[in-house]
Amino acid sequence: MSLKNKTIILSIIFIIFVLIYCFAEGATEGFTWSSNQERINNQIISHNFQEGRGFLDYHSFRNLELLGISGAIITALFLSLSLKRFLLLLFGSFAFGLSLIYERVLQYVAKGYLFEPHPPKYNILWFSFQSSNTTEIIVGIIGLILLIIYFINLYHLKSNN
Repeated sequence: MSLKNKTIILSIIFIIFVLIYCFAEGATEGFTWSSNQERINNQIISHNFQEGRGFLDYHSFRNLELLGISGAIITALFLSLSLKRFLLLLFGSFAFGLSLIYERVLQYVAKGYLFEPHPPKYNILWFSFQSSNTTEIIVGIIGLILLIIYFINLYHLKSNN
């Protein structure tokens, strides 16, 4: 198998691990912000297997977070990429995953819908900004575009055996 083909396969595996992490992190974060009633009725995550209707419990999702991050890090160790290519893969994966997977799962678990009708204002460190569903969709699309650019760039690499 050529280096280019190995890199493409490892890149796809890397993206899958990042998306697993984003899904699991969104579920646990949404569970943290949800009310007791929302926790009991949630079909994605429950406190434990004896309570609620979730298909996995909270600690199973925490293990999926660990699997996602660990898998992404270990996969990245085997990627032979320039810094520019790796940053395209990294930022593309996380921009897509955090805005279109993490945020959607968080909203669904915490509130029962995918898009917040009245997005909250975030206060992070010394910055305060208004969240927007449109902004999150745009960030996700930008992440997808970065990934497309990454794979186009990989496709044009000369193949080494």
